[in-house]
Amino acid sequence: MSQIERRQHARVACSGEVDLVANGATVRGRLLDVSLGGARMLVSSTSAQWGDSVQLLLRAGEPATSVAATVVRTQRTETGLALGLRFDSLPPESRRLVEALVAEPALSR
Repeated sequence: MSQIERRQHARVACSGEVDLVANGATVRGRLLDVSLGGARMLVSSTSAQWGDSVQLLLRAGEPATSVAATVVRTQRTETGLALGLRFDSLPPESRRLVEALVAEPALSR
């Protein structure tokens, strides 16, 4: 079964600044894509590793919305470290924000 076939939710490309809180440190990153199940982001560096629990701070307005996630993929790139995150749960407020980002990826800019 391919990775595309395993996805439960469609991913939408987007861009925008997000913060990642991992191991007590916060780093600024760039959102690459998002779905109701998770997100992919790029950071210059982080101590987060596969399996770590993290918080993703999404900004589509103020204040930022915190979403609990687990790192499920890491990949070194020429411009940093790409992280694949699986959302652990989406409380109603967070789910509405992610649904809005999926519907209108420009909101993350």
